[in-house]
Amino acid sequence: MYLISESGRNDKAPYDPALLAFIHEGDEIRNPYLSPCGRYEVDPVAFYGFREVQTGGICRALDLILPDGCVLRLTDEDGLRIPEPGDWESAIVGRLSSDYDEIAWCSLGEVPVTRSQQPAVRPAPAAPVNREIPLRVLERHTGSSVGEEPAGLSSAALDVLAERRRQIEVEGFSPEHDRQYDLGELPAAAASYALFAQRQVLGLRRSEPDHAWPWSLDCWKPGDARRALVKAAALLLAEIERLDHA
Repeated sequence: MYLISESGRNDKAPYDPALLAFIHEGDEIRNPYLSPCGRYEVDPVAFYGFREVQTGGICRALDLILPDGCVLRLTDEDGLRIPEPGDWESAIVGRLSSDYDEIAWCSLGEVPVTRSQQPAVRPAPAAPVNREIPLRVLERHTGSSVGEEPAGLSSAALDVLAERRRQIEVEGFSPEHDRQYDLGELPAAAASYALFAQRQVLGLRRSEPDHAWPWSLDCWKPGDARRALVKAAALLLAEIERLDHA
């Protein structure tokens, strides 16, 4: 984190959530691109109430007015545009005074994770990532070695593998980390996403999860029908990996 002096100098300082975090429904939120449980990426505008603002010329940002009148601002690393959702690690979160004077800033990728943005039902620390696990099934069936582009797979299969890999590499939900789920939570979550997709196909627009959903509502992020099915399949793969490592 950097503090902005009166002379405009950027002074390195330890991260201070009192400056760069905010409270949402009782949870301390340090990363506006993640749900309070930390399991899903979210839209800061739709989920937390940020609003798009023009900061000069063609420059735009996302602002959240804080209770003390200060502003929490999200921009890309150049300070010119609204960050792309997939590029949030390089995005900048900054605090401005009520007069829009800069107070502090930090790259989101350097913000330390807090317990409030980790799943309450997933308290164990993430195990070291094994980047080869999601591709072992490909290696067995296609002959591709890890790191090579697997041949003969549909875009749907590749999307499922990419989602599972994202769960491991971005969220830290490795098979070792998921060993605690011995009550069927992963297949229950997969079923909830699959049933959501079915409702979408049938034109039933109910968006809340099925009663089998094992985690809190703020972790429910199905997307559209196809995205929900990709997540369902990736969760089933996670359960198979958990059984393989039991």
